[in-house]
Amino acid sequence: MNRKRKILACLGGLAWGALLSGCSGNGDSSNAPGAPGGGGTPVPGAGSLALTWTAPRFCLNGTPVGSGGCAVTSYNVYFGTVSGLYTANSTTCGNSPCNTGSVATSFNLTGLTSSTLYFIVISALNVAIEGPQSAEVSGTAL
Repeated sequence: MNRKRKILACLGGLAWGALLSGCSGNGDSSNAPGAPGGGGTPVPGAGSLALTWTAPRFCLNGTPVGSGGCAVTSYNVYFGTVSGLYTANSTTCGNSPCNTGSVATSFNLTGLTSSTLYFIVISALNVAIEGPQSAEVSGTAL
């Protein structure tokens, strides 16, 4: 695949980091991790929400996560006060999304406005590609 076509393939809805790391190595998103699942209701705290989810089991190409270049390296947590619009900010990370910086399947989103309902989705990332978002969950910070 020539460089221009590979760049266009990598940009097809993927994070900017895909360009810097050479995309998935093959110019498509088929080895992106699948969507995280099992997210329960966020546990409210004082100006915070404690989040948990389950790691994706499969890549978009159907192979198990961890094989074929599809290892999860971190998660993005998208959040906002309107369903489907994830543009809020917090002291944890500033503007949405927050990158967790780890493969842990929990995250404490802090610095939220008390008594405000937040809508949250999570996506898994590997070195080069961001996978699809989880189902939306919601919770109200205390």
